[in-house]
Amino acid sequence: MSLTSMLNSDTVFREIIKEHLLGKESFVSSKHGKPFATKYTVLVSNTFTNNYYSSLSGTAFDYAARIIVANKSAPRNREELLEEIKKVLIHTCAERGLATAKCKCCDNTISEALNDRYLEAIKSITGYFNGTNKLKDIIPDCCFFARLDSIVRSGGKMPRDGCAGLLNQIPKELLTDVERLCNVFQRAFIISENIHEGSSATYNPSFGTMSANCQGAEGDIYIDGTLYDFKTTKSPGYSWTDAAQIYAYYLLDCLRRISGEKAEKTIDGQIERIALYKARFGIVESFDVRRIPKVQLTDTLIKLKNHLCVERISGKSTGDMSTTGTTADIAAAAAMGNIQAEMAVKLGDKKIREWVDSLWNKK
Repeated sequence: MSLTSMLNSDTVFREIIKEHLLGKESFVSSKHGKPFATKYTVLVSNTFTNNYYSSLSGTAFDYAARIIVANKSAPRNREELLEEIKKVLIHTCAERGLATAKCKCCDNTISEALNDRYLEAIKSITGYFNGTNKLKDIIPDCCFFARLDSIVRSGGKMPRDGCAGLLNQIPKELLTDVERLCNVFQRAFIISENIHEGSSATYNPSFGTMSANCQGAEGDIYIDGTLYDFKTTKSPGYSWTDAAQIYAYYLLDCLRRISGEKAEKTIDGQIERIALYKARFGIVESFDVRRIPKVQLTDTLIKLKNHLCVERISGKSTGDMSTTGTTADIAAAAAMGNIQAEMAVKLGDKKIREWVDSLWNKK
């Protein structure tokens, strides 16, 4: 998921992130020039007239890019290779989207066909890891995953043409766009040694309870100290929402680490850099988070903790749901409130200051 909707709808959250937001001059470009330059060469043009296709292309590329990274970083012995495949394909939004689609599908034949198509995609991608399939062969699978993914990102909404629409043939323009983005990614990202065999990678990294506090926010990928967010935007210029999103991910991970929480898909290694990969330009724009002033980081983390774990609980109490929510909704809200309250206790201001001090002492 992304933080975009929260940045747009939660004024307090937005102001906390924007107060010390990284400006464009803070980033470094992989092209050895000024970051976010408007004169970057467009390597893959966005020619879509249908915004839905444009969105699907971005999501399909995200899946394909993670698969490419996993294939590059995975050791070649079979057991470790299979483990890497699991990391990139298990517990994804596509998997959750499939479950939602099957629940909402009234036709058992279509439901079974969706499940078969999903298993076929897994087999196809496994073939890519094994060397029996080429990258081009798995692009339709990534597009299918993107369709399932969109169900989750839209809050459970199904396509206009229902469950059957998920099985429609993938438009050629969509397949071509994703393939071109992947080809650029291979040249600009993989060959440029951002990834190598044995690299430490976390796919769709979660921030534990902090993710749950932010509408299920997940990053794109973490590789060897850098947290990346992939963007297929048409514009090479600076976007405060893009910068805010990747910066917020870093802050959420800091709070998760301070609390001592470890969960599935959380990042083991330290985040040293945050970066945006502009897929249509083959550009990486990164920022070294170790340059964030100590007082600034401490202040931001304390404000963010207070908002996410204290203020939002009191502002959205279970009592607010008593007339509109189901019993299950109210129980879930109460449970989440208890988790947030526990997290607030673990994240005392003193503990945050001590953690930031220890971070600076390691520099």
